[in-house]
Amino acid sequence: MAYEPTDWVDDAEPDLEAANLNKIEQGIKAAHDAAVAAQSTADGKADPDDIPTAPTADTLSGATTVGRAVVKAATESAARSAIGAGTSNLALGTTSATAAAGDHTHTVADVTGLQDALDGKVSTADFAAAIARIDALETPSGE
Repeated sequence: MAYEPTDWVDDAEPDLEAANLNKIEQGIKAAHDAAVAAQSTADGKADPDDIPTAPTADTLSGATTVGRAVVKAATESAARSAIGAGTSNLALGTTSATAAAGDHTHTVADVTGLQDALDGKVSTADFAAAIARIDALETPSGE
């Protein structure tokens, strides 16, 4: 029910009497009781000082320096930089201090011992002759 205030005017109705004054007092008490109940409910809630602050990249427990840097990275480039990706000083070349290009090839002479190993294998001509001899063994004579 909505509160309806009384318009008090000197020497006019309603009279200033106990019933009207008690009504005012009861309203004040009801408002006071509601405020006390609300405060009691609020007191039972968590104290804002007890609520932990949200973690930040710098306060994450167990996070490594690199992990924190990745979390704080504002761009993909910064994240790659944090983990060391794409920041290599790798140089392509043909020396022992450089890396070979992905499309490089080798000659037989580039591989130690390869020619000797190949020389010890059966030649194409010898292999063809062996196949011919096997074919002759498998074919019955007279056919």
